[in-house]
Amino acid sequence: MAPFKSSLARSAGKLLGVFKEADLSLRGATQTDRVPPPTEFAGLFAMFGGGGSGGAWVGAGGGGGGYVEETVTVTAGVTFTVSIGAAGATPGDAPPAPNGKGNSGGNTTVVTPGGTFTAYGGGGGGANGQSTTAAGPGIPGGSGGGMGGGSYSPMTVGSGNKVTGTSNPAQASPPQPQTLSRVQGYDGGNSQGDQGGGGGGAGGVGGDAYSSGHGGPGGGAVTLSNFGPFNGTYGGGGGGCPSGGNGGPGGGNAGDGVMTNQTAKNATGYGNGGGGVREAGFVGGSATAGIFVLRVPDAVTITSPGGSISSAGGYNYLQRTGPGTVTFS
Repeated sequence: MAPFKSSLARSAGKLLGVFKEADLSLRGATQTDRVPPPTEFAGLFAMFGGGGSGGAWVGAGGGGGGYVEETVTVTAGVTFTVSIGAAGATPGDAPPAPNGKGNSGGNTTVVTPGGTFTAYGGGGGGANGQSTTAAGPGIPGGSGGGMGGGSYSPMTVGSGNKVTGTSNPAQASPPQPQTLSRVQGYDGGNSQGDQGGGGGGAGGVGGDAYSSGHGGPGGGAVTLSNFGPFNGTYGGGGGGCPSGGNGGPGGGNAGDGVMTNQTAKNATGYGNGGGGVREAGFVGGSATAGIFVLRVPDAVTITSPGGSISSAGGYNYLQRTGPGTVTFS
């Protein structure tokens, strides 16, 4: 009986060994399958508010739209809602002086699960403050409007990095869901006599008007570099009007300061301020609306009806110049 028992034990041992090995292999395979794919990714967005229009009748340049660029967590199945800030309405001809004061641009916003980010509109450029004091000062905004010409008191530029039309900081939390990593824009420039100051830009302070009748140059724009095919130069301040010299050049694609009705007073592109106009009887320089761009890893699919979508270098990109939604999957 001993050999029989020994053979049976060996057979049973082999059989149990097979079951044991298969069981371990199965459990290992099951554990591997249970590792879920990532559902959260780092997204990067940038946006600019609408530019402020330039002032008419010894007018200053309008401020560029405020600039926001931040990293956010993008989760599959989540939808963002985007609104685009309108350009500040072009002021009418003047006199009367208040008709010529530039108007501020609208706010560009993106609503995320973490809160609403806002790029504030640029402040409108000042006009003839000597005729009507309230018409002269630049308006605060994402970037501030320049100071209009004439002699009056108080003579003030529009402050930048502000909630449009107020003294409240645009970068702070609140109103932002978190303190922003950079300022939104800069102050407008000072006038001198009948020459207007330059509007502030998202990338720099508006220039002061200076001797020999020259208007102040507009503050610098920002050139994006992280958004592939949608990189561009946005948020420039408009130039201030001249008085016998040269008009201030606009920052980036913003409008230049002019004497009468030259088309150079009108901004092009996105988020740029309009230029100031010297002579009475002509409207101020027009501004341009804001813009929103986004970058996510190419593992994330973007759905955004009405937006422009592109892929390059391991990323998917989105550009929106009108309101709409952005869904990730």
